[in-house]
This record gives sequence, structure tokens and C-alpha cells, in this order.
Amino acid sequence: RVDAKQSAAMGLVLEPAVAADWLTEARVPAVVDADREARVVVLARFAGGVAQVHVREDERVAAGAVLLTLQSPEHAMAQARAQASRLQLAQAERDDARTRALFEAGVVAQRESEASATALATARANAVADQAAVAHTRTNARGEIEVLAPIDGRVLRQRVAAGDGVAVGDDLVELARGDARGADALL
Repeated sequence: RVDAKQSAAMGLVLEPAVAADWLTEARVPAVVDADREARVVVLARFAGGVAQVHVREDERVAAGAVLLTLQSPEHAMAQARAQASRLQLAQAERDDARTRALFEAGVVAQRESEASATALATARANAVADQAAVAHTRTNARGEIEVLAPIDGRVLRQRVAAGDGVAVGDDLVELARGDARGADALL
């Protein structure tokens, strides 16, 4: 038996039977799953070990919720690079503003102004790349990486368990936006 709460959680809808003049019956085995367009796979950005998994399959999560924690010395280095590149970008912005002002005043040559603009563009690109490396993660008080949910959704699959080792690019958790469902026929 399925109670009302379980029925609602599974998305079951019950309707009264209706008499039909004819009935076409076709049985096709299928797998019902989240719509492929609604799926998001969270990948490991750093090699390490899974310390703890904080979610269960079919659990709803909000964007920013902690999905799992990893132990990885590479993450601390990546965060340090992201912080350093943010500081370098701030310095490059100040340097470029000063160089442009000096160029407009006729104190420095155009090539110095162009070199400053190039240095700023390089610093900006480095900051974006370094920040992307640590996006959707943060470090907890124990120095572990907290892998965060990038979207509001439902946990479709946990691909790892506590104690597992992971490599860069490994699937950690698969999420689905909303309640979009699809069926794949097994022909």
C-alpha cells in the first residue's frame, strides 16, 4: 500500500477508470528518469578523498547547499591562486588607470598605455580562470572542500561514498532541475 504522502512524493496521479470503445495496448519497457535537459552533473575539480556525503538520492537541495566534503591539498593551493590573482587584478586596474591618466597628460608613450592595457587584460583573464577553478566550493573549519549545489533541484544519483578516492573530472552527484521527467524506451 502507498499512503498519500508517498504517492505525492512519487508524483502518482490517480484518476477514475473511463469506459472506452476501443483500447490499443502496447507494452514497451522503459526507464522513467529526469529529462536529460534538466540534469546537471557535479564534477570533481580536485583530486582527493570523499570525507562525507551530505545528501541522499531523491533529496531536494537548494543552490549553495553542501552536497559533500572532500579532502584535497590541491584545493588550498587553488584558493591561494584565486586570492593572489584577485589582488593582482586590483593592482593591474590601479596601474592601468594611472598609466591612462599619464598618457592623456602626454607624460608616457602610447606603447606604455597599450602595455598597461594588455597587462590588465591578462590579469583579468587569470582572475576569471582561477576563480572558476574554485567556484561552487568553499573550505570548512577542518580544511575540507565543501562541494556546493550549483542549482535548486533534486538529487538523482550519488556517484561517490565516504572514503572513495576521486580524480579531477569524476562524477560526484547528479542533480535535476524541477520535476521534469522523461521515459527512455528499452527497445
